[in-house]
Amino acid sequence: MGNEGRRGGLAILAVIGGGLRHSTPATTGRQVIGQLAWGAFGTTAIAFTLEAVLVVIALIAVAVAVGLRPGGLAQLAELQAMLEDPTQLQDPQLLVRWLLNPRIVLSVGILLTIVVPFIEEGAKSVGVPLLALGTGRKPSPAQGWLWGIAAGAGFAITEGLFNSTASLPFWAGIALLRVGATAMHMITAGLTGLGWAHTLASRRPLPFLGSYLASVTLHGLWNGFTVLIAVSSLWMVAQPGDPARMVGGGLGILVGLTGLILLTATIIGVASYITLQFRRGQEGYRPD
Repeated sequence: MGNEGRRGGLAILAVIGGGLRHSTPATTGRQVIGQLAWGAFGTTAIAFTLEAVLVVIALIAVAVAVGLRPGGLAQLAELQAMLEDPTQLQDPQLLVRWLLNPRIVLSVGILLTIVVPFIEEGAKSVGVPLLALGTGRKPSPAQGWLWGIAAGAGFAITEGLFNSTASLPFWAGIALLRVGATAMHMITAGLTGLGWAHTLASRRPLPFLGSYLASVTLHGLWNGFTVLIAVSSLWMVAQPGDPARMVGGGLGILVGLTGLILLTATIIGVASYITLQFRRGQEGYRPD
């Protein structure tokens, strides 16, 4: 996610914030900035640290598995050189040799579609109860929704900076992934923020747990379709002259892009519906 993602995130935040400007109690600019900061620094610190630990564990497991096979030492030397010089990741054939290994594909798929969403959605959601504790007041559902949206925007902006630095040239042109991923991070964080508001008001965990699982599911689907596009692209690059690979890889890319488009439409629809309900005063909650 580059400039498109950052501009898109701030635009979404402005539109949703503008739609809730007459909600009661009102959300202050300080609260929004605080959640932006939490998403940009607090959430990323927690999520990236946990994910880095998991990546290190995964690399150790791969190194052990590769080293025990015939010719494994040479492969380990190649892996070490690749890790020391990330620019080598721009070599499609090098990526094909490593990433199309069935065990690695399965491990990466599980990590990105299950583990990462659980970590990131949990970390993003922490800002809402922290702000409620700091202000000494339970947020209304509209506030919880907007606080979560802001935290998601902060997270997406920081994540976008890292992704822009490490992005591969043949993926960099897919603007849908950038803007759509930003919207996904914001809306999923908004859902958990909304769940926290109802949980803090009712003192029942189910609203938060339900919204958390919904957010993890949306996030996991998004990552899953993205992985499908990446793997399909590498599958085609492995043997560019093979008609079967061209057809199979192209079909995988088509399914992945279609899934992302449908998810983006769903995310926009959910965000629009919830914001409109609050704008019409149908919150179903009044502060004590």
